Amino acid sequence: MPRDRLPDFDFARIRPYGQPASRPSAFEELASILIEQGVQGVVEWPDGVRFHRFGNPDGGREGQGVLPNGDVWAWQAKYLFEFDSSAAAQVTSSVRRVLDREPSLKRYFVTLPLDLPAGDTEKRESAYTRWTGKVSEWEAAARNKGLEVEFVFVGAHELVTTLTEPRHAGRARYWFAAEVLTPEWQGHRVEEVIAKAGRRYTPRLHVEVDTARALDAVGRAGAYVQRWQQVLAELREARRSPWRAPAEVADTFSKALPRCVTALDDADAALALMIAAARSTDRLPPVAGTLAAAVEALLGVEDLLYQHSSTRDRYFCR
Repeated sequence: MPRDRLPDFDFARIRPYGQPASRPSAFEELASILIEQGVQGVVEWPDGVRFHRFGNPDGGREGQGVLPNGDVWAWQAKYLFEFDSSAAAQVTSSVRRVLDREPSLKRYFVTLPLDLPAGDTEKRESAYTRWTGKVSEWEAAARNKGLEVEFVFVGAHELVTTLTEPRHAGRARYWFAAEVLTPEWQGHRVEEVIAKAGRRYTPRLHVEVDTARALDAVGRAGAYVQRWQQVLAELREARRSPWRAPAEVADTFSKALPRCVTALDDADAALALMIAAARSTDRLPPVAGTLAAAVEALLGVEDLLYQHSSTRDRYFCR
C-alpha cells in the first residue's frame, strides 16, 4: 500500500480463504477471529471463556464462547452487502437453528460487512428498521423456548474500528494487504528518514521547537514521556514534607489547604496515568482539567498567603 494512504478495508476484496478459497469463507473466518479477540464497545468477553469454532454445517453459528457460569454467546457471519428481505430470511434461518441447538444461549452476534442504512421512506423501510423488527421476532422465538437472548449487530464500522487497532496489524496485512500505523511501522519510517538525511543531520545542531515536541507526543517518543516524568518528579519533590499552616492562622487555611492537598493528590494520580499511557499505544487520558484544578487550588492558597504576608515564611512548616 502506498505510504501516503490510509488502509482500505474493502470487504468485497478480502483475500479468499478456505478449500476451495472464497471471499465468503474469508469473511466468516475474519469475523470469527475478531469476535473471539473482542470488538471494542460491542463484544467484550469475561475472563475464563472457552471458545469453539465450527465448520459447515455450523448449526446456525460460526462458533461459540462458553462463559465460566455456563452461559453461551454465539455468533453468525453472513457475507451479504444488503440487509434486504432475502438477507433477513437467511439470518432468521440461522437463528432458528441456533435456538434449537444452544439451550444456554444468552447472546447472539450477527456480523455483516455493512452498516445498516436508516433512511425510511413512505414506499420502503430501511435496513435498520428491518433489523429492529427482526430482532423483536427473534426475541419472541427465543422466549417461546424459554430463553432470553440478546441479539447484537456487528457491522462494518465495528469491524474496521477493530482492524485499525495496532494489535490487528498483521491481520490487516493478511486479509487486505493494508498497513496500520503501529509503533513498529512508525519506527521503521523514522529510521528511513534518518538514513536519508545522513550527515545532514546531527543532534548537536538540533534546535528544540514546539513542532518537534508535538511530534514527540504523536510518536510517544521517549522525550515526551520524560517531560511528563519530570513534571511528576517536581510535584512530588515539592510535597516531600507535609504542609500545615501556623497555629495562629489555621482557621484561615482550614478549607483552602485540604482542598489544595486533595487537588494535588488527584494531579499526582493523573500524571501517573498519563505516563503509563504515554509508554504504550493506549488512548491518552484527559488530564488537563485535573491539572488546572490543582493550579487553581494552589493559587487559592497563594492568595491567602499574600493576605497574611507575615506568616508566609513560616507557612510550609516541615
